[in-house]
Parts: sequence; structure tokens; C-alpha cells
Amino acid sequence: MVNKRDLKLKENILQRKEETFEKLYEDYSKLVMYFAFKETKNRRDSEDLVQEIFMKIYNNIESFNPYISSFKTWLVKITRNHVIDFLKNKKDVIYDNELIDHVLYNVKKKKKVEYSIRNLDDLDRDILVLKAIFKFTHKEISDAYNITEDVCKKKYAAA
Repeated sequence: MVNKRDLKLKENILQRKEETFEKLYEDYSKLVMYFAFKETKNRRDSEDLVQEIFMKIYNNIESFNPYISSFKTWLVKITRNHVIDFLKNKKDVIYDNELIDHVLYNVKKKKKVEYSIRNLDDLDRDILVLKAIFKFTHKEISDAYNITEDVCKKKYAAA
């Protein structure tokens, strides 16, 4: 089933409506930053990657097919692939915890939540963050990670 909002989003980006791109950045930049920082552990690199990824989305919106996946799922796949490509070409990665601190800034009981999240494996952490913070559906997460919805639900419940 196609999401009419995703169809309209694609149409507006194709028409190069500036307000659409600004809204897109506002809605999804934290999500992209989460993935970029999680892998690079470097704030400056992550900020650069966010800009590159949004330009990639803007320039390649034709390849998004709302009949195959949701925009969020497509965005996660592009982000993951772009970050992987970046890391293949980058030799020195510096560890930094800024992004996790940023994501958890407004969460009550920060220390307990932070400790728990840091001790999850990568997939469980991603599922938890995508579902709880970025409001992805289990279907969108399972599509992005090529796992079944049942596995996604179980991992989310366990996390």
C-alpha cells in the first residue's frame, strides 16, 4: 500500500520546492545524524555526511519508489550505504560520545537509559532508537534491515 504523503513528498522534491526540502531536513536530519555519528564517532564528519546525504536524496529522488518502500526506509538505506562508503575511504576514526548524549539530552533518568542503550548490540539499539525516538513502524525497520517484522518486534520488546 502506497503512502500518499510519500508520493506528495517525492512530487514536491521533483518540483524543487524549497520549503519541501527545508521541511525534509527539519524532519529527518536528526535521524541521519544518528546513523552517521553512530558509525563515524566524529561530530564534524557526521555533520558533513548529513549534508552529503541530503544532497544525495535531493539529486536522486527519482530512484525513490513509494510503491516499494516508505520514504523513511529508503532514507535509512541511503544513509547506511553512504556512511559505509565514507568509512571505506576514511582511515582514521576518532571515538566520541556526543551523538548519544545529544539524542538522550531530554530523556528523564538519562544515566539509566544511557547505560541500557549503550549495552545493547547494534541492531537492537538501532531498532529501539528508530521505534522509540524516530517513530518508525516495525514494518519500516524490518524493511530497512531485511529482517522479519516478528524478529523486529521481539528485538524491540527485549531492548
